Amino acid sequence: MMRIVPMLLIAILLVLTTQAQQENKGIPSTMKIYNEEGKVQMTITYNPACNCKIYSEFFSDGKLLAKRTFKVEGNKEIVDGEDITYFRDGSIQIYKLWKDALPVGRFYFNHDDGRLEHEEFYEGKYKAGTWKYYDNFGRILREQIYESNVTFWNSKKDKATYKYYQNGALIRTERLQNGMSSSNNNTSQAKSVAAPTITATDGKNLFQLKCKACHDLIHNGYGPAIKNFNKTRSEAWMFQWVKNAEELLLIEDKVNFCEKKRMEMIEQSFFVFYFKKITLFSN
Repeated sequence: MMRIVPMLLIAILLVLTTQAQQENKGIPSTMKIYNEEGKVQMTITYNPACNCKIYSEFFSDGKLLAKRTFKVEGNKEIVDGEDITYFRDGSIQIYKLWKDALPVGRFYFNHDDGRLEHEEFYEGKYKAGTWKYYDNFGRILREQIYESNVTFWNSKKDKATYKYYQNGALIRTERLQNGMSSSNNNTSQAKSVAAPTITATDGKNLFQLKCKACHDLIHNGYGPAIKNFNKTRSEAWMFQWVKNAEELLLIEDKVNFCEKKRMEMIEQSFFVFYFKKITLFSN
């Protein structure tokens, strides 16, 4: 009995054949990959001028998600060029630049509001310069200062100086050798940090930024409402829930709310400060 080849398979083969013929003739060509809903999920464009392929990925609504460039060498494809990931609004989330599969210059990563989340630097095949990390408010959290031509770009065995900050003030400095801390001077050499003033306005801003996606002030939704929540739970209990809900559930398996998923919480170094802000705002 003659086998019936599905029309979809024929279409794919025709696209691949056409693309190969165009590449051989030096004509730019584009292959499209569709998702189950029939929408374009990815395009692969071959450019004979640079002998490279550009991979473009798309959100479900058709907006550009990412674009990466690869150099073609025989049967191999080597990342070489811009590597960009976008937010849904079209702004850049992550920017990287590669040359022969090695990082080049400055990589940067943004928060969803456009503020810089952190930046990295590379020289040749090594980590370089001062990497800086920021919170959602633009305050510096950490610096990683690398010695030149020492730590490979993809190594986790950093030889560097790490500096940690809170509210813009240095609180700890660590010297790393092969990724391990060789110093811990958070008490002897760190600057003293005055306790920050906490206001209800701070709490409101933080709630809008970190909590509102899952929690409403008054109504239960994806997560429970937070208005007057401290009337039924102690502050110590809420602190432990935000810090480590899994551990608390092991102790109190009778807890049955917020079962779907607790939200991704804030940077650990600012935990106490943020928690008190939100508690003040919700009361």
